[in-house]
Amino acid sequence: MSEVSFAAGEVVFRQGERGDGLILVADGGLEALLEVPGAPPVRLSSIAAGQIVGELSLLGDGVRTATVRAVVPTTGWALARSAFDVLRHDVRPAASAVVRAIGTHAVQRLDQLHRRCAAELEGEPEEEPLRSSIGEVSPDRGEVDYLAGVLFFGDFTRAQIVQVTEGLPRLAVSRGAVLTPAGDQPSALWVVVRGAVETRMRGAGATRSLRLAGPGRAVGHVGLLGREAFVARLESRARERSILIEVPWPRVRELLIDDAPASRRFAAALWTDVVRALQHGERPLARTRSTTGARRRARAGV
Repeated sequence: MSEVSFAAGEVVFRQGERGDGLILVADGGLEALLEVPGAPPVRLSSIAAGQIVGELSLLGDGVRTATVRAVVPTTGWALARSAFDVLRHDVRPAASAVVRAIGTHAVQRLDQLHRRCAAELEGEPEEEPLRSSIGEVSPDRGEVDYLAGVLFFGDFTRAQIVQVTEGLPRLAVSRGAVLTPAGDQPSALWVVVRGAVETRMRGAGATRSLRLAGPGRAVGHVGLLGREAFVARLESRARERSILIEVPWPRVRELLIDDAPASRRFAAALWTDVVRALQHGERPLARTRSTTGARRRARAGV
């Protein structure tokens, strides 16, 4: 790691650029801003001493998801992408622990997004009928070949797909069935094989879609945080008939601490999907905030 410093107001990362590393803040403070076309930037979060920023581009597709700038003079330590890639392939427990901590931090960021979205919705969600047509089915013939072509398993070998998914329940979920009712902790991580599951935040007479997870996407990430996760208004519901692979949380945690190649592939796929869920969730939040701000300015005659 190398030491870095930034003047107040200096841009550390710019949204849309390729990410070449992360920053561990030692002293000072940064802020993350979401650039919104035709509107002022949306402030997403502040980054204080002891916190990291820039990890999402390393876990995801390599593109910065927000602009980060120094609020006050700031110093810290930079970890380059090349060094992070070495850590991801290092089988030593300490290296795995660092990558796992960074991935868990991304899940915490997703949880923070849910809290911000909930704050934008007024009132308690209205009760809706809970359809519970969910049943276990046998894997399709040719499932492994099919899974090799979907996003979550795209970097797995076929043997690794078998190692990770063997023995896990396959669920057939009817259209409209609720996987996680608002207020309940996700009971597992689900990987969508076919169909689509929508995760949304519900208020009184209004909902906000956070992500529509199609084949090769996962649902329920914040369950990894256990009771710390915010789930008061969060709901996941099948938008069409779907087939899911259910990964119980004990199995998820087992895979995340295991150093076998198949487990490493699973961890990388999970952290990447968390980043994608975060990116999808931030888009409607930005649109809502920019629209709300425009309305307030119009009322104020600005």
